[in-house]
Amino acid sequence: MKEKFLQAQTETREREADLVAMVKDAPPDPSGKWRPQDHLAHLSEQRRFGAQVFDAVRTGGDPPPDPGEGSNDAFYESTKDQPAAAIIAGADRTWVELETAIKACTEDDLAQPNPYGPNPRRLGDGAPGDHLAAHLFWCYLDAGDEKSAEAVLRWAQDLSSRTSTDARTHAVGTYNLACFYARTRRADEAIPLLRESFEQAPDLKDWAHKDPDLDPIRDDPGVTQLLA
Repeated sequence: MKEKFLQAQTETREREADLVAMVKDAPPDPSGKWRPQDHLAHLSEQRRFGAQVFDAVRTGGDPPPDPGEGSNDAFYESTKDQPAAAIIAGADRTWVELETAIKACTEDDLAQPNPYGPNPRRLGDGAPGDHLAAHLFWCYLDAGDEKSAEAVLRWAQDLSSRTSTDARTHAVGTYNLACFYARTRRADEAIPLLRESFEQAPDLKDWAHKDPDLDPIRDDPGVTQLLA
């Protein structure tokens, strides 16, 4: 598990270079819409949190407090005025923190229950590519590049299939790809992926009922039937 998990981290870090290349000094959007640097800062903070979770599980300590709902907005407010260079440097630091924490873990550590997320889920069941892909997806769509948006989601799905045996991890990658097809109003391509993701992780169906990504195809008869 450890070797494949580290492989997933390495490939995700390499892919994050695509996001880093989009980061530049620009004023915050008046509407609060995230720029590439805001997505990168968020990913960095999640890595820092993840490193703390790994260390806590490995050492038997208390895990860090769950940031809770609304934490993303609060973090955005605290980082939105940082210069691009500081955001990029912070991303590099958190990669080192996370990789150091993972390398310190044994196989038994990684097989321990993750204190956060759906249970039963092991500490080493995460898919870092899915989180990055979800944010790169938005950056590409904002830039009008649907081809790259689809490609990064397919990359994450492939990475998950090669490096994780966790069914829910695979389901999330499949669901994310379905959301791309939903946002681009391609219901016929989204529906079988949604069905597959719900079979692997039934809790995703609950989220789908309120997920705005599905709104463009929500009235499609096939989607209505699937969500019934």
